[in-house]
Amino acid sequence: FNCADIPAQCKGDTWSEADYVLSVFYSEQGVDPLTSCYYDGAGLFAALANETAQALACVVSLDPAATALTEEGFHAIMRLEDAPAMELFVRRVVDELLFAGVEETPALGQLAAAPPSSLRELLGLLRNASWVGCRAADPACEDLSEDGFGRVVATGNRSAVAVFVRRVAEHLGGEVKDEDAMLADVDGAATMSSLAEAFSAHPPWATWHAEAACALTEGADEDTVGLSIELACRAGSFDCRTVPAACAGSTLDTADYVLSSVYGHLGQVSCFTNGSLVFTRPRTLDRAADSGCIVTVDPLTTPLTGEGYQAILIQNDAKNMSVFIGRVVTAHLNGTVLREDLLEEFARSPPPSLHELAVVAVAVDWACYPQTTGCATDPALAPLTDAGFQQIR
Repeated sequence: FNCADIPAQCKGDTWSEADYVLSVFYSEQGVDPLTSCYYDGAGLFAALANETAQALACVVSLDPAATALTEEGFHAIMRLEDAPAMELFVRRVVDELLFAGVEETPALGQLAAAPPSSLRELLGLLRNASWVGCRAADPACEDLSEDGFGRVVATGNRSAVAVFVRRVAEHLGGEVKDEDAMLADVDGAATMSSLAEAFSAHPPWATWHAEAACALTEGADEDTVGLSIELACRAGSFDCRTVPAACAGSTLDTADYVLSSVYGHLGQVSCFTNGSLVFTRPRTLDRAADSGCIVTVDPLTTPLTGEGYQAILIQNDAKNMSVFIGRVVTAHLNGTVLREDLLEEFARSPPPSLHELAVVAVAVDWACYPQTTGCATDPALAPLTDAGFQQIR
């Protein structure tokens, strides 16, 4: 057992930490206390004297009704290979970790008979299970809005607040690593907008994805899409008339382009408008690349548009700018980069707009274009690539 995996609720108290570590050790060694509770000639750790709910939260046992709701607790029940015991454990997970309820269905028994390999996977399955329903002020289901936040805070349940705040962080491109630090950072936050503002600073308790951008979730209804576009266009930081033709034919693509462009200007606070996160979790890098309508800070995937160029320009990163300009030359101007070193030098002082870049790029000596006389057939200039070989051939 890695002692770094002691759950947050058991840290800070020596007895609780000992309970957790020793009970994990015991559950892994077997049920004979002589082989697990007897060490180096003495019974160094003995039976628990305090069996309150708080104490049991830090004890891993073979009792599905009491074992800690942690990875170690899950594996202790897994080792029993007992479907009814696993079903009871799953019900506790739904109730105590997801703050939800279970609809009576054979699916629960089927899951218990063939559970996933980890608690993390189990949580993922349960969050998407149609037979797991929401309860009042359920932090896993409440709207990411001022009203939803208020209802969760009103429960006075710190764990429920943690679930809700984690959802907000994830929707803004964060992957929470330290829940205690997260809660300490947002302690006292009275509104959803204050949460969004706090997260815009990219606090260190989470890993923040570089490709984050406001974008609609699949299945977003038409009212949400229309409201999102309207609110973003009113923000004034982006001219909605500049949406490229490739994205203008679809309302969803239009929304993705507009919202991700506004995000580039205003940051995460722009994903929170009119009291709600009307556009939610950022697309992944693969989806951004597939779409072509999501402006990101990744020079490999951001669209070859004015907004995409500005997203790279504001980084003041010559390497990223070099990658983006290379894409412009090959994909936008139908050219070939001949000298990467000269391109990188050019990228250190790029033009202020994509339009100016397109004008300047056709006259540089480090790129070749079909209309450039002699360039396509000069073996001294052709790049040492398949494309260069085909030019000379």
